[in-house]
Amino acid sequence: MNGNEKNKMFTNLKDSFLWFLFTGIILIGCSPKEKFERVLYFDQNFVNSKTSELVCNLSEDSILLNDILDFTILNDTSFVVVDGLGAYLYHISGTLKEQLGNSGQAGGEMLRPSCVYATSDLVYVWCSSLMKFLIFDHKGNLKKELSGFKRAVQKFVVNSSNEILYVYTSGFLNKSESKTVDVIDVYNIADKSSKKYGERGKEDEVLFTFRNSGGLYIETNTDQLIYLHPGNLIIHDLDLDSENTVRYKIDDKAFHTTKITSRTRDVVQNMPKLINYLSKNSLVKDLFKHNDQFIIVAEIGQYDFDEQGRITNTQKRKVKLYILDSSFNPNRTVLFDYPSSFTNIVIYSNAMYFLSLDFDGKDQLITLNRFSLYE
Repeated sequence: MNGNEKNKMFTNLKDSFLWFLFTGIILIGCSPKEKFERVLYFDQNFVNSKTSELVCNLSEDSILLNDILDFTILNDTSFVVVDGLGAYLYHISGTLKEQLGNSGQAGGEMLRPSCVYATSDLVYVWCSSLMKFLIFDHKGNLKKELSGFKRAVQKFVVNSSNEILYVYTSGFLNKSESKTVDVIDVYNIADKSSKKYGERGKEDEVLFTFRNSGGLYIETNTDQLIYLHPGNLIIHDLDLDSENTVRYKIDDKAFHTTKITSRTRDVVQNMPKLINYLSKNSLVKDLFKHNDQFIIVAEIGQYDFDEQGRITNTQKRKVKLYILDSSFNPNRTVLFDYPSSFTNIVIYSNAMYFLSLDFDGKDQLITLNRFSLYE
């Protein structure tokens, strides 16, 4: 081999090495092992609100609300409350307008409704005992029933055309991958088909014992499904066309979740251990989009339980909002005092709404309250 041939071979080897090195860098940069696409840092600017504003007292002249599980606001004049016995349409003054459906097991009837979601013209109620959805108009008239579901629903959203349900399930272990749990079920109402996405960890399974935990939002214009598990501040941005997920982690030391190394059932089935875990760990409660901003609702700090699992002291617990723009750029955080005996939180018309249960002497008092999001 002459000198020219050696130089040519060396040049080819060098080019090949550089090509493989460049390719390797690209592959490493795009490796599925890379945990997060981006880490988000917020300025530690808190807005403290010590008291909430009373909107109304709920009338219980014809019904008695014993176990409120969920509620949502339809518009400026109406909201829906889901109790363990039924779903009820209220006027913003607190007057009961209609009961949605009847109690029972027949078509159009419900047992143990637990979740509610409203679109611009319909109200969807999930019946946990009968594993079905009942769909009403905003006046309380039954329009449709969806049945045949096999997994419990934690929360759900519906697209603007009322064609697809996006369901955050309580999950089950995959047969092929015993360490992962499906969490999102995208259900086509017309042809009753579905696709499953996502996975979650042991911490999320335990924190799911809280009602209405986790966050879920559908961006209908771009067909993006955005969700958070209850046990961490990781935003999952799922493109339903490409089925690719981009993840964003919010860096906040105030949000703390203890890693679980034992079996989930060892925690959930041991009441003292479960209460101890729930009382000390942070929790993602919900996700909203309002005024072109994403709002993550979380709980931080600690609170006390009694032996029956009832919350007794909330002074060290706070509700924290993480507000981001439409591209997930951090904007600000807002900190509220934790409302005792409250249900889920709803963001509507520049305010955070919640239902609270209190006792006036021997009588039960249920109120609709709100915190302003802006000072």
